Amino acid sequence: MELRTFTDEEKIKILKYANKYGMTSAMRKYNVDVATQRVWNKKFNIYKKTGRRTKATYKKKYKHHNTEYKMEVLLFTKQYGISKAGRKYNLPASTIKSWNAELKVYTPRKHRTFTDSKKAEIIQFATENSVAQAAKKYNLGSGYINHWILANQQNKK
Repeated sequence: MELRTFTDEEKIKILKYANKYGMTSAMRKYNVDVATQRVWNKKFNIYKKTGRRTKATYKKKYKHHNTEYKMEVLLFTKQYGISKAGRKYNLPASTIKSWNAELKVYTPRKHRTFTDSKKAEIIQFATENSVAQAAKKYNLGSGYINHWILANQQNKK
């Protein structure tokens, strides 16, 4: 493998391109790794993180939604839940929660807490039947039940 070398003029040209279109675009065009560009930038200080980006990058990264769209998502969330809304609209739960904090469309679900006796009851049911049946009966994720079973087994040791 032959090691490529670049003159300072070539490095400056690549960094100017990166500043205008982004380091990833410069990497694709000039076949120069982003890490290498960063090393060069320490010397020349041309690339600025706040440099102008292309419209395609801006739209992809910083898409803002209007209130009407937020309301549509939040009403769907109120009816079907945050998981289904996230999948349907391709949004993270944190975004939906922050929109709801702003617009107050639905009451957020409170976290349930379980007493030790209730956990013991659920563990007992899960060991007699199955974790899946216990999860369905108590409307819980199977991960919680598995975690409780494991902790219970470790406490007995």
